[in-house]
Amino acid sequence: MACLLHDGIIKAVESLLAPLLPLFERERTVGRALALGVLVDTAGSTYRKPGALMLIAANGDSAGLLSGGCLEGDLAEYARTVIDTGQSRLITYDMRGGDDLIWGLGLGCEGAMHILLIRVGPDNDYQPMTQLSRALAVHESSSVGIVVESERADSPVGTLVLRESARSPVGVAAVLDEAKRSGRTGWFESPAPRWRMFALPLSLPPRLLLLGAGPDAAPVVDFAARLNWKVTLVDHR
Repeated sequence: MACLLHDGIIKAVESLLAPLLPLFERERTVGRALALGVLVDTAGSTYRKPGALMLIAANGDSAGLLSGGCLEGDLAEYARTVIDTGQSRLITYDMRGGDDLIWGLGLGCEGAMHILLIRVGPDNDYQPMTQLSRALAVHESSSVGIVVESERADSPVGTLVLRESARSPVGVAAVLDEAKRSGRTGWFESPAPRWRMFALPLSLPPRLLLLGAGPDAAPVVDFAARLNWKVTLVDHR
């Protein structure tokens, strides 16, 4: 038997994906692998919630934030190992202890975070970044599944799951469809053998139509562009 769980919070994943794209394109152009950090679960007060993304290059360059700066340096060390070995890894940071003088600095670091690090490179066509970036480019909703826990040899941790995946358990397609439709992260669980998949949606940014290209339009366009909104400016001239 499998079950579907939702965290109940709508995520604007596109707003978290766009800042990763310059680093992604830079490394993909020269054929270098990266590590993608996916925040899959949280407890307590955290800077980001499930669905947040961070991309880390082999030289330490990164894009995206998962905390207020409390753990990114440590996560980069794990990322180097993931890039070198190709083995995905689930990292847990639990900073809920009241006596923690290092992590508890009021920077959104007082909760627990579970982050899945996976290698994205030429060997796997830079998935799931390729799938998500293509969908964003054509303004099309999408969702992908990522295996977080597994006792199945044919589907280890870090495996990308698409809706049409032939080896996926019954019910996976429905979870991915719901994530795509609602823009919410979700889970699929199968107990025997144990197998857990995190559903990551790509919601679409708003489209803004501005009528009139007067001086007051410029700051609106600039602000919308910073939010990665799609802007169309129309003027009679």
